[in-house]
Amino acid sequence: MESVTGADLFISYAHADREIALKLKEDLERQGLTCWMDTHLRTGDDWEMLLEENLTFSKGVVALVTPSYEISESCRNEIRLSLNRGKRIFPVLASTLKQTPKVPLPDDHWPPHGFGFALARTQYNDFRKNWMLPSLMKDLEAYGVKKFASSRLAAEWLPATQGGEIPGVRFGSAFFNYGTQTVLYGGCTYEMFPERQDVIEHSDIFFLNNETLVWSKVAPTGKPHSSGYGCSALLCGEGKMLCIGGGNYAKSYNDVTILDFATMVWSPPTVEGSPPSTRYGHTATLVNKKVYVFGGRQGSEYFDDVHVLDISGLPQTVRWSKVETKGTAPSPRYQSTATLVGGYLLVYGGSKIDVEGEIDQDIHLLDLHKNQWTVPSAQGQAPAGRRQHSAVLVGHRVLFYGGKGKKASLGDVVIYDTQNCEWQSNFVLGGTSPPARGLVAAVQRGNQLLVFGGLTDTVVRTFEVQGKGTESQLLHLNDLSILEISTS
Repeated sequence: MESVTGADLFISYAHADREIALKLKEDLERQGLTCWMDTHLRTGDDWEMLLEENLTFSKGVVALVTPSYEISESCRNEIRLSLNRGKRIFPVLASTLKQTPKVPLPDDHWPPHGFGFALARTQYNDFRKNWMLPSLMKDLEAYGVKKFASSRLAAEWLPATQGGEIPGVRFGSAFFNYGTQTVLYGGCTYEMFPERQDVIEHSDIFFLNNETLVWSKVAPTGKPHSSGYGCSALLCGEGKMLCIGGGNYAKSYNDVTILDFATMVWSPPTVEGSPPSTRYGHTATLVNKKVYVFGGRQGSEYFDDVHVLDISGLPQTVRWSKVETKGTAPSPRYQSTATLVGGYLLVYGGSKIDVEGEIDQDIHLLDLHKNQWTVPSAQGQAPAGRRQHSAVLVGHRVLFYGGKGKKASLGDVVIYDTQNCEWQSNFVLGGTSPPARGLVAAVQRGNQLLVFGGLTDTVVRTFEVQGKGTESQLLHLNDLSILEISTS
């Protein structure tokens, strides 16, 4: 399959409210929006996979909040996943929330019990007395849900003033959403001297308040993960960060470590199965209760293999298994991106050569149902090949930012349309672009892309090293930039 499609809206509801959800779906579709709810499931379908695929590929999530919704663990999981995927949530309050033995709160409370992490600061559309569809449609239009479905994207760089305990300069950090905050973990800095090169791998953790852009540093206890650089770090379960592998050219790892944000304690789960080789610069993508790991590097060796870490046994155990893929796999590489698009992993970029080697410009798709690799026939002019870039999913389009090209760092924004298998050529980019960079930390937050830090080509100083010639110290960054995405 060479294209992946999705609905404008994912409808999250409790099964006791099925009839109300169907009415809402029909009304929204009359307004020209496409909606997905689990009425599409058939006997034999992998329902967890399909729910995650359709939620991930939607433009927004409508949560039909009722007393039944409030006590549903499945609904709570859907909202957690929505936050993890950077989705805008549109709550619709269809029935007054009441006090029950399971919900020790007053009548007519908000947010729903157990949903404060996501909905405490979110204004709901009140459908209790009147069917306020125009109000909901106004919100959907304001955030571009309908427009994103049919229009071409545009974006503008906005100035961002950060405060608090701002992380120091670094590159290669992990950056992901956690409720109303964004988490920055690790990264690396290096200092060049005539007699030595100091490489510092960070293991510190910072929280960014998404509204105020104020940073705060936390201090976990326990033995931290082996390396905060070149590893993968992502949110899994309820308030837990999962770290896999990492390191550098001299030494790499394949360990697995968990940080529980509730207790701020590091701990290693029991690892079962056959772990992959030690590596850094690999990708890691969460799909339901599994993490797919692709590629990476160990010293001078590069990988093109795929491994799966089953995390359903957390916090006690995890289990590794190797995926035997079919088709033509991407060439061995590191510092690529792997984006979940429906039931596919979309792999782009990465390299096997450190300095001036050719970089693959193709899009590669791994069908997660068939474990089959394909290369879609992409239309349009492919951008410059790159590694060390970032990628986020915006509706049915993948947005790539920055990275390292064949000879220089890049500061461009390019878009691949997965529905039409097409590179978007008339993308409009406004504002003042931040300096070109690689190994940048980036995360999607609603209709915005947050970008932090990275490594530039700007030379800070040079000096002669005996036997090696001229060495250069490059500029590291700790700036914060915002790319606001809209329609044109």
